[in-house]
Amino acid sequence: MSANPRIAVDAYTPLQLPVVPRKAVSTVKFGVIGYGYWGPNVVRNLQSITGAEVVAVCDKSSTSRRRVHRNSPGIYVTADALELVSSAEIDAVAVIRACESCARERKTRLR
Repeated sequence: MSANPRIAVDAYTPLQLPVVPRKAVSTVKFGVIGYGYWGPNVVRNLQSITGAEVVAVCDKSSTSRRRVHRNSPGIYVTADALELVSSAEIDAVAVIRACESCARERKTRLR
């Protein structure tokens, strides 16, 4: 049932959406800040999207930067997040934070 009680939706009838013509897909170039626990998954998922390309990864950890080189040798790697954010070659930046830091931040805000 829909949120509007005046409109009944039959769960067995597929919804008919209008076909919208698509323009040519252009590539969105991503930078990823953070390559710890979730970073490799985010990079892999972004690379699997048609029209998305991960062009750079940033991480403070030298171990994580080596993992980027090993897993994705064609991606530019840096320790400077400002380099990604200020780059004219990057259209969007995904910021991946450690779960522990998020938990600490939430805890601090609750105090």
